[in-house]
Amino acid sequence: MSPRLRQLMALPVNPDTNGDCLIDDDEARIGAEEDVKRLAELLERFSRDFDTDGDGVLSPEERKRLENNLYDRGRKPPRLLEKLDTNHDWRLSDEEKELARKHLTAIFKRRNQQILERFDANGNGKLDEPEKDKARAFLESLSTSMMAPGKAGKRRIQRWPRPAGRNGW
Repeated sequence: MSPRLRQLMALPVNPDTNGDCLIDDDEARIGAEEDVKRLAELLERFSRDFDTDGDGVLSPEERKRLENNLYDRGRKPPRLLEKLDTNHDWRLSDEEKELARKHLTAIFKRRNQQILERFDANGNGKLDEPEKDKARAFLESLSTSMMAPGKAGKRRIQRWPRPAGRNGW
């Protein structure tokens, strides 16, 4: 897989540009837009590579070949793609892009809730400096260990560790 394709498949990006460990509305909007753009580019690349008749649309046979190629290499379409490409044409329509933006924004909001539940020790709804330091260390450990060795040398994505107690999460 090319480095560009590998980069495109790294969704979603972390849009926390101010380093406060929380994603405000502007960061969420910009991050979602960047992710949608990258996802559309990824789909365009897949479509281009498997559109053998050059008509710009993947026929059912071409889609099947693309999916079989992914499965043959031990991969499958990203779950995010399966959720957002509602008509399974390996392209994002304007409506699907809008759905993707909303979905990604919701992911960022859930991430904020999880960070606050885990690190807002004084319960004031924001992260003070000591809380930010702990959250940053946690997020950094996630980013460096997100990919862990799996069976037979394959890699698997690790889930967020669950904190003990609070709200069953």
